[in-house]
Parts: sequence; structure tokens; C-alpha cells
Amino acid sequence: MGMLLACLLAAVQPEVAVQTVNGERLSGVLTRLTPSQIAVQTNEGQKTWDLKRLAEIRFGPPFDNKVAPPISVELVDDSRLALESVTMEGGTTRVKLLRADSLEVPNATIRLVRFSPPGDSPAVAWEKILAAAATHDVLMIKKGDVVDYHAGILHRVTEDTVEFELDGERLPVRRGRVFGVVFHHPSGRELPASLGTLSDRTGSTWSVRSITVKGDAIEWSTPTGIAMRRSLADLVLLTIRQDTVVYLSDLKPDSVEWTPYFGLARELESRRAFFAPRFDKNLHGGPLQIQGQRYAKGLCIPSRTEMVFQLPERFTRFMAVVGIDDAARPLGHVRLVIRGDQRVLLDMAVAGTDPPRAVDVDLTGVRRLAVLVDFGDDFDVGDLLNLCEARLLK
Repeated sequence: MGMLLACLLAAVQPEVAVQTVNGERLSGVLTRLTPSQIAVQTNEGQKTWDLKRLAEIRFGPPFDNKVAPPISVELVDDSRLALESVTMEGGTTRVKLLRADSLEVPNATIRLVRFSPPGDSPAVAWEKILAAAATHDVLMIKKGDVVDYHAGILHRVTEDTVEFELDGERLPVRRGRVFGVVFHHPSGRELPASLGTLSDRTGSTWSVRSITVKGDAIEWSTPTGIAMRRSLADLVLLTIRQDTVVYLSDLKPDSVEWTPYFGLARELESRRAFFAPRFDKNLHGGPLQIQGQRYAKGLCIPSRTEMVFQLPERFTRFMAVVGIDDAARPLGHVRLVIRGDQRVLLDMAVAGTDPPRAVDVDLTGVRRLAVLVDFGDDFDVGDLLNLCEARLLK
């Protein structure tokens, strides 16, 4: 009877793959999904889990988007949307999702809009730009291999121009010159908690507040109040945020030290910013990807970089999937060294010809974690190591 039910369900719904926080995997047909629980019909019968026991739910094959979206939007709840077009008038922004529908979202939900694809990445002084956004909107202009920025008031965005007020004067700036805009928001706003992030096949990643399955579709809402619906076939991955699991990309490192293979007498700040580690994206702002498989969470770390984290609580394990980012493969060769309180816990070579590799490190008693991505056998050519799904477990 269990086999018959599984076959009947599979005729109308694709399979999902569930991974627990301990690395166990199981596939079957999704029959129930709520903000607290999931049920999957397998060949051995129906299995039910509390979401707090899961690391991820994968829908269908991995997403492999070879073309970067022409426009991207980051929301204040950390959702990242891949767009075909965007316009803004008054307090509302209209976005056309890549290969999908259009939405109207309040400006109050938008953190920044980027008009250049991730591959077109001049040096950006993000820390200074975000500091300016604490008091004003920010207009980012492309100037050769750098991005200049101006603090003022954003009034309007059309297909051709960005209308920006600077020193009391409204200036229509040609869109082709604009790298992006950052929206100013007053401090103090608190959003509802997110249960995780959901990636779809248009290239967007959504922060999820609530979620449910309705027939062959998933309905969810974001912490900012956006309601969405997609068929299961249009979704890629739901990564669960856990109390017992902390993703390394959600922590602020105590220190980050980058050492170039060929140093300059006076290191350029723009070069140091370009080779800084990226959190939940690759060096060029695109998705983390290893051998065609996309990951929503993780770090992209160029060699030679050492990051040190003071662990906020006592954790027992560190788990991750490691490999050279697809933007560099088949080039790249690094040494990954992980230390806990100065003791070497892992020392391994990673090459751009290697498949993704799982690592599982015992952290018992460790309070200070150091991650070193060192030069390998090929100087620093293609040395972009991805630590995907890098997480600490209690």
C-alpha cells in the first residue's frame, strides 16, 4: 500500500531530497510542509520531521544558471531577487522577475538595486557606501574600474534614467552610467524572524517567514510581507535556519587577513576590497556554485586569506561542502587549513578539477576557529575556494 501511494503521489508531484542537520539524506514525495514540520512519502512509508531537525530541503535537480541576471535587488530581509527590469515611482518599486512575473514592492522593503550583472564588477567601497546610506540614499556611478558614490535623495527610476537629488538639484542620470542605488531607511525597524531561505529557478533567493504546500505548489511569505507562489518544479532549495545550527556566513569574523601572492609597496584599498571574502555569494556577486550545484549559504574565499571566528557558544562539529568556485574551474588549487584554538583540525588540498567534497570536523572544546585558504600548486590562479553550507552544530 505504501508503494502504491508513493507511486500515485509521484505522478503529480516531483520528489524532494531532505537533509538533516547531522548529514542524513532521504528522498520522497512532499505531502506536507508547514513552518514547523515536513512530511515526505518514501518507499518505506511516510516520514515526518520537525524543521528544527533539518538543514535543507532540495526540490529537483541543482540550479545551473550560466547567465548572470542583468539587474538584482536586495531586500532589507536579505532576500536577493534576479530581475529583468526595475522602475521606481513615488514610494513603490516595480520589479520584473527573471523569466517570471512582476511585483510591486514598497521602497521601504528595498536595501539596494544593482544595475550591473555580477560579472561586471569594478571595485566597490561597500563599507563607505553603506555608512553613507545611514543618513541618505546613495547613487553609485561607474567610473572605469571603480565605483564612485554620491549621497542624496532618490526620486525616480525609469528604464532610461535615475533621477537623483544632489545638493538641492534634481539630476537625471543615464541608467547606463549607474552601477546601483542604495535606499536609506531609518534605524529601529524590526522584522519578523525568518525560518530560512528559499532559492528558485529564476535565480532569486527569498527570505521565508512562513511556508506551506498547496497541491503541486509552494506558497510563502517574506519577513517584509511579500506573498509568493511557485510550483515545486520552479524551486531549488529551502535552507533551514536553526537554533542548533549556525552558518559561518552569518557570523562576523574577529579578523580577516589577506596576503597577495605578489604584493605592492603600498597595497591598494580597492584591490584589498575586491579580494575580500564574500558571504553567501561568489567573488563576482553571483551564486556560490561548485560543478553546477548551487548553494544558498557559504563563503567564497580567495587565497591567501585567513579568517578567525570567536565561537559564540560551545559547538561540537563543523560541516561544509568545499570546492573551487565554478567561476574559476578547472583552474585553482589551494590548501584548506582549519584550526581550533591553534590546533590543526583539518589540512587538505583542493583543486579545480575535484568534485565537491564534504568535510566534518570535531569542534569539541573549541572556542576560537581559524580558517586558512592558502596558496596551492598554481600560484594564485583561480584560487577561489567555496565553503558551501559551512555550519557549526551543537
